[in-house]
Amino acid sequence: MNDSLNFGQRQELAATVNNQFKYYKDKAEESRMKEESVRNRITTVVVSALSLVVLLLLLSVIIYQKNMSLRRIVLKDLELKDIKSANQKLQEEIAHQEQELTDISRKHWVQEKELVTMREKVKAADVELELTRDQLEDRMAQNKKLLKMLNQSTFEENARDISRKVKLASKGQYKMEAADWATLRSSIDEIFPTFGEKVLRFAGTNLSEQNLRFCYLMSMGLSNSEIEHVMDLSRATVWRWANKYSWIFDEMND
Repeated sequence: MNDSLNFGQRQELAATVNNQFKYYKDKAEESRMKEESVRNRITTVVVSALSLVVLLLLLSVIIYQKNMSLRRIVLKDLELKDIKSANQKLQEEIAHQEQELTDISRKHWVQEKELVTMREKVKAADVELELTRDQLEDRMAQNKKLLKMLNQSTFEENARDISRKVKLASKGQYKMEAADWATLRSSIDEIFPTFGEKVLRFAGTNLSEQNLRFCYLMSMGLSNSEIEHVMDLSRATVWRWANKYSWIFDEMND
């Protein structure tokens, strides 16, 4: 009976020990599972945190890129505004230059028109001047011819004797002597008191006696051919001296 009790107690004890073992085993399993669950939650939190950090970094990068892109857009917009402003100023300058060019062209056209009108006036004035010059030359030629005739007439009236000798000499029928030349000179000086003085003043003190005689014959109104005979000079010499002393008629007229 004691053995039976001991066996029962042993079984009961074994069951108790077994139960305790299972209890501690279950506790250990439960503890392990809790720790694993905690580790899983921690891992999840860490992964989530890392994911969040990565996401924030990606968002930061995206925002930074967007900001940089926006900044570039703003800078481009400012550059575009500057270009538009510069282009507008350039267009205004071009318009101003075109207006100035138009004004210059208009002024040039007006000046060209005025120049054409002025040229026409000058041309008309030249024609009128040429006509006046021709008329003046004709008038001077007529005056010289009249002066010659007047001088001859006056000389013949006041110095008939020497006038007759000069006429004969101009035809080759008489040779003038020194006394005749002196008489001729004094007679002309008496008729034209300032003539001799003017001849010497304009011709100079180096005037030869032959040149002086030539001038006095010209003052009488003799032609070149008549002077050739009176002074026995060549036609070329008489022509050259006649051109040289042509101012004598102007002095006679004064």
